[in-house]
Amino acid sequence: MDGAHIAIVAAPRSRAAAAGRPRVGIIPGRGLRGAVERNRVRRRIRAALGTVDLAANAVDMIVIARSSVCDVAFAALCDDLRGALGRIGR
Repeated sequence: MDGAHIAIVAAPRSRAAAAGRPRVGIIPGRGLRGAVERNRVRRRIRAALGTVDLAANAVDMIVIARSSVCDVAFAALCDDLRGALGRIGR
């Protein structure tokens, strides 16, 4: 599911893993150069994921960050994440 600042690729969880928390991978996009920028993006997305109830989605996911994640306000990043996660359930 695509958002303005992130894209999410999701796959259903197996029955054995369904009781636990979903697995989430974070991939900085190609436009991000340098370790400092990539790590900052990972931290921002991890913090945004902390504001969302991930247990409601029965999927494992990969979050792909676009270069705009560095500059966008945190509230807008959280809204974009919630919107993308909402489209997964449909």
